[in-house]
Amino acid sequence: MLIKNFRAINKSDNGYIIKCDNADIMLVFLSDDVIRVRVSFARAFRECSYALITTAWPDELDNLFAGERARINALNIDYQESEKNLTFTTKTLKLVMNKSPLNFALYNSEGTCIYRDLPERSFERDQLGREKKISFTDSARKRGILTKNLDACECLLKTL
Repeated sequence: MLIKNFRAINKSDNGYIIKCDNADIMLVFLSDDVIRVRVSFARAFRECSYALITTAWPDELDNLFAGERARINALNIDYQESEKNLTFTTKTLKLVMNKSPLNFALYNSEGTCIYRDLPERSFERDQLGREKKISFTDSARKRGILTKNLDACECLLKTL
């Protein structure tokens, strides 16, 4: 486990920076249905994406995609803090971050869990030094029990 404990949360221009023991996590609420979660072990978030056409932040490749890339305003979402977690709620989603061990769970408006990290294994590093995020949906895919809705949600979370 690379990230174990929450330390602090700070408001940024378009979301939040969550300070952890070994990394920072950036949350950006692009819409009620799309939440961008990024992790930086270097504690810096360089924006340089060929894949994203709609953003809520300046990107080094904005000039390359002039006329194609759209800039939107991120939602200003408040959070509730308890001793054990932070909860962010949009009109359609609820993102719960457990503070220790640090992990995320995502719920739809009906209260159904549609994404959950594996606690104690949410962020890992492989033998080549590459960091990766491990979720219960990764395990479900390997067992062949993933629904299309979960797959779509996981895809959005991992590509943003």
